[in-house]
Amino acid sequence: LGAGLGELTGYFAGLGGNAILPQTVWVRRLEGFIRKQGFLTVFTLAAIPNPAFDLGGMLAGMCRMSVWHFLIACILGKTLRFILVGLGCIGFWNQLVG
Repeated sequence: LGAGLGELTGYFAGLGGNAILPQTVWVRRLEGFIRKQGFLTVFTLAAIPNPAFDLGGMLAGMCRMSVWHFLIACILGKTLRFILVGLGCIGFWNQLVG
């Protein structure tokens, strides 16, 4: 929950128009994904460890995605990621100990 709430800073930066992003092909492509499938895009970006999530959060704000949709997608994606990382660590620990 805390990780999802922490991502609201990027969202609000984009919502306020304070985010200045370079207009590269990747930024335009990500913006298109957020405009078409915002919830699924934010969920996917939150579920996989990557530095592009901050960019996605700013773009979600700039595209005026609903803050609740953003927050729920972000929390669900990060929860999935943390569960998978935790399970991976348990498996690794069992290999070390066992």
